[in-house]
Amino acid sequence: PLVLVVEDTDVSASLLCMHLRKLNCTSHRAENGEVAIEMLRSAPAPNMYSLILMDLRMPVMDGFEATKIIKDSNACNIPVVALTGETS
Repeated sequence: PLVLVVEDTDVSASLLCMHLRKLNCTSHRAENGEVAIEMLRSAPAPNMYSLILMDLRMPVMDGFEATKIIKDSNACNIPVVALTGETS
């Protein structure tokens, strides 16, 4: 399966992609929600990605806004899993 990892932090993105490789998954990375939306729009097939792992807090476009745009798109039924590295 191909997973879109939407994560602005290099360390977190590397860890996610490493764990996905261990699960025999291929991954692509987007640095923020805006890049992710563009990657989805320009994908050669509408459901090229099996899953989207979406960080919630990112610059440019956060995961909340990006997920709303993705889910409002009638052509996209890819599951989105929200992630955050923040603690409180």
